[in-house]
Parts: sequence; structure tokens; C-alpha cells
Amino acid sequence: MSANQAIALVMGYPMDPVISKLVRTGINQTEAVICCRELLKFLFICVRYPGDWPMMSQKVDAAWHEAILNTPFYFGLCRQLGVGYLHHQPREGFDDPKGIQALYAEFRGHYRYYFGEPPISVWPINIYHATFTAWCCRSSEPLPPDNEGDGQGDGDNTSYQSAAA
Repeated sequence: MSANQAIALVMGYPMDPVISKLVRTGINQTEAVICCRELLKFLFICVRYPGDWPMMSQKVDAAWHEAILNTPFYFGLCRQLGVGYLHHQPREGFDDPKGIQALYAEFRGHYRYYFGEPPISVWPINIYHATFTAWCCRSSEPLPPDNEGDGQGDGDNTSYQSAAA
């Protein structure tokens, strides 16, 4: 699959449940849509370039939280991205500011390549204008089975056994 096909597939994922939840928390409709589109772009880059990527946008992180809380929805999104699961690992502060800045600059370079200039209202120019909230990383764990055939797992996760179990 070409990058353009993958982008179209990912960007076409219906984010309505997350948008609705963000609006109910007080975010206006336009900003909720933007945050969800930016989340899809961030996750696309996380999948396209495996590794740990810093989440440097509180707005996009809020959308990510809402997506994760709706587990059948999030499993479906991960399936659409073609990965087992994308973990959200909370972090606070910078252990290595130069390393984080380099990773964030690399993320912004990938973003520019695929999507153009990142909107400053969502993605700060550098880490000193950002709040580092989490890491995104892939899991080797499988997703729950999709017994209903809707691409979103079976909903109850009773048959899912993690590697830790």
C-alpha cells in the first residue's frame, strides 16, 4: 500500500464518537474535529516510523484519551492503522530535553513531508513551548478477535489474553 493510500485510509476513519465526547467536555466542534484529524496524523506517523514518539500537544492528547476510553472504537482504529495496538504511555517532564527535541523535530519533519506545515495552534514549534504528555509506541500484543465482523473487536474483550497474563 502506498503512503497516499494509507493516508486516505487512516484519514477516512470516522472519528464521530471522539468528536462528540470532546464537544461534551466543552471543546467547540471545529476544534474537536481539528484535534481528531491531528490525532490521526500523529498515529499515522507513529505507525509509518516505528519507535517511541513524544506527544507534544495537550489538545491532541485529549482526543487520544477519549479514543482510548472507547476501547472497541480504539481497537478498530488500530486495525485501520494496520497495527496490533498503539500504547499511550504517560510521561511528565523531560529526562533528556535534547533527545526529546530531536525526536520532536524528526516528527515535525515527517509531518511536513506527508501533511504540510503542522498548525502551530496544535503543535508547538519546539519542546520549550509544549507540554510533554506521553509516548506513543507499538505493542506486539494482538488485538481482541473481531467476532462481530465490524472491525472493532468483540466489545467485551473476554477472549483477549495479554502477554502479561
